[in-house]
Amino acid sequence: MKVETMAVDILLATYNGGKFLSAQINSVLNQTYKDWHLLISDDRSNDATVEIVSEYIKRYPRQIKLFINETRLGSCQNFNRLLQISNSDHIMFCDQDDIWLPNKIELSLKEMVNTETKHPGTPILIHTDLKIINEKDIVIADSFWETIKLNPDKRTVNDVLGTCNTNGNTILINKKLKDIIGSIPDKALMHDWWSAIVAAQFGLIVPLKKQTVLYRQHPDNAVGAVSIINRLPQAHIYLGNIYKQILEFERIYNLHHSIPKIFFYKFLSLAKNYLFL
Repeated sequence: MKVETMAVDILLATYNGGKFLSAQINSVLNQTYKDWHLLISDDRSNDATVEIVSEYIKRYPRQIKLFINETRLGSCQNFNRLLQISNSDHIMFCDQDDIWLPNKIELSLKEMVNTETKHPGTPILIHTDLKIINEKDIVIADSFWETIKLNPDKRTVNDVLGTCNTNGNTILINKKLKDIIGSIPDKALMHDWWSAIVAAQFGLIVPLKKQTVLYRQHPDNAVGAVSIINRLPQAHIYLGNIYKQILEFERIYNLHHSIPKIFFYKFLSLAKNYLFL
């Protein structure tokens, strides 16, 4: 199948995102690739988010759809709701406060087509690097991967179980992977991390070594490009939640991994970041 004939669902989970939301939606509208649908799930925002989306729907009713949760789900389950709604062969995750570079969809889809051609029938996750911007859209780092010392070539299941090695706001998955993911469980830390674990176990994670997103850093980020040093006071909680996520993954898919080995490498990673960031 040629890239230009592929429809893409873009899943955008919102919650009180009114400040930056228009910039994100505009960046989707300005994509070089046009065959997409933007599915938005709002998690009971109490700012202008729903009103902003409604205005875009008036202008683009065939391309933008809004769903409003009856109760607050939280970020991960808000994305999961959209994942259950989507029926597309190719799905992208989108955050409410970033800016997509104009060729993001086009580049990711080309990489997906190349990978699916080489590995037909395989569950696949494509992800990319990002540039980091501040609240005023000023670039403060040219590579997110370099900033946090992320090695995208570490993508085995043991690598990904211990560390989220992908960025949800850059991810493209195919339907083969979506079907295996099914419904993301409550014990998953984030939708992108869970998707990456499933892809590493049952398919392929493919890093596209280009920047396709301007990743905005501001005080309200759900997860940001912050130094691991800032997270050390909560490290025991963080590691405990990783442990619960691994156990849940093994339970659902009836698997067994060497958890002590995974945590050994995780502690090495934490130590490295603590010493060199």
